[in-house]
Amino acid sequence: MVTIKEELELFLKNIFKEKGLPEKCGEVQLSDRPDLADYQCNGALSANMINQKPRLLAREIIDTLPKNLTDSYEITSVGPGFINIIVKDARLRQELEYLIARPNYLKPKISHKRRIILDYGGPNIAKPMHVGHLRTAIIGQGLKNLLTYVGHEVIADIHMGDWGTQMGMLIHQLQKEQPNLCYFDADYTGPYPEISPVSLQDLEEKYPLISALCKDNPQEAEKARQATMQLQKGRKGYRALWQHFVALSVKELKEDYKKLGVDFDYWFGESRYQERSEKLVQTLVHENKAIEDQGALVIEVAEETDKAP
Repeated sequence: MVTIKEELELFLKNIFKEKGLPEKCGEVQLSDRPDLADYQCNGALSANMINQKPRLLAREIIDTLPKNLTDSYEITSVGPGFINIIVKDARLRQELEYLIARPNYLKPKISHKRRIILDYGGPNIAKPMHVGHLRTAIIGQGLKNLLTYVGHEVIADIHMGDWGTQMGMLIHQLQKEQPNLCYFDADYTGPYPEISPVSLQDLEEKYPLISALCKDNPQEAEKARQATMQLQKGRKGYRALWQHFVALSVKELKEDYKKLGVDFDYWFGESRYQERSEKLVQTLVHENKAIEDQGALVIEVAEETDKAP
């Protein structure tokens, strides 16, 4: 099967030759204005070689094209004699069906196999996904498919938001509602239940409530921050609750991503790097790259020319 470019040139070169011009005039290229056309042919601009005006020659060439070509392409003359070509849907479909039936037809050969890590997905634990998560998921999976197809080794990680303030908010909200749960007893030494005390739907309902409350109530926000800090410092009951939250969310996320045709090799989240991040902060402080500002450690990234850091 000839390509679209080859098919167009086959006819255009013959017509230009019949008009007394070199076959080269019938060469086709990708359009310089993809917003106006898919391909273009500039050969009619050489019309002075046969004492003819380019614009008239371009129109004559288009009128000479056979019906089977004009059925597949929308071909027009613009400007001083450019020939613009738009591929019609039916022709594109024909090309795609041909390639789908021959998956290795255009498969390139790579000279060096690489190991490539892709981080895409980025959902938050205990919070429902929304339409904004589609972009990274689909683009990331598309890149993974392409790179794997040509022969590279691809490692995909979802990198979930599982270690932020929303965890402390949920723990705080659950403690307000069910304070007698063993997870909140600092003296509890037994094993924690294997079954979560809440469902994913419960979490998705609780988060908007506590999030709105923390915005309007500084005392509630401080309690959520304290819960987050205790979780990150390793309080056993809070860690057990957090593991429930993660397990519930991951189970649901895997089902949702499966429906989208998206998959990951690893399901790591921010929590995986907690211990490493503490060492990194210490290093940055030691090197005077992280400084204290209003009670927080920050790294100045603003340039002198920045209007808003």
